[in-house]
Amino acid sequence: MQIMPYGENALLLNFDQQISPEVNQQVQSWETRIRTAQLPGLSHFIPAYASLTVVFEQALRNPEATIEYIRKLADQSVEQDQKNHRKLKIPVCYDTDFALDQTPVMELLGLEWGEVIRLHTQTIFTVYMLGFSPGFAFMGRLSEALNISRKKNPRLKVPPRSVGLAGAQTGIYPDEIPGGWQLIGRTPIPPFRPLAKDVFLFQPGDQIQFYPIEKDEYQAIRAQIEAQNFDWASLQAKP
Repeated sequence: MQIMPYGENALLLNFDQQISPEVNQQVQSWETRIRTAQLPGLSHFIPAYASLTVVFEQALRNPEATIEYIRKLADQSVEQDQKNHRKLKIPVCYDTDFALDQTPVMELLGLEWGEVIRLHTQTIFTVYMLGFSPGFAFMGRLSEALNISRKKNPRLKVPPRSVGLAGAQTGIYPDEIPGGWQLIGRTPIPPFRPLAKDVFLFQPGDQIQFYPIEKDEYQAIRAQIEAQNFDWASLQAKP
């Protein structure tokens, strides 16, 4: 791990520069470790695949001393459940109307559509980081059989809540934005709600599992959300 100043009021912790559950777990562990240490003036964290930005409220007077203090935290044990990472089950409609890249996905992977759905829904994904667009959660790791390249010609407008694949990752587009991931379905659940108390549905470290629903179920959930009577607690996976 490397620690270096990142501007006047932040430090950057760099780990092995690769996308892997093991490296991302180090990021999560160090965030918990530093949060528990309660450094004076700590503002917030920005976790990514293989790095952690630690932001302070004001410019650091002695960044070298802070870096040395953080290094000494390596000897302290850390409880991985201190952030209370959640387990969520997210419904997805894999209907042809929503799976805009159904045909190319089957051709590129050499799989029947039912097998694509099975592989996507049997995996429990970890949210590695948020980025690209507010609420966009990068999740991994996909089954090797679903590893697929991005589209050569990205779409200028991806429909909101579209579920896509890219490389070893899956994710949900929060809004109508450009994107090049291969689209395999759509969820009725918005990942980004700017007017809600909890703006972002997902947080780094959350465990996510998708499950298939029919189009009428999709429409019913959308109606409940628009009527503001959807039970958000129902997304929590039961023990």
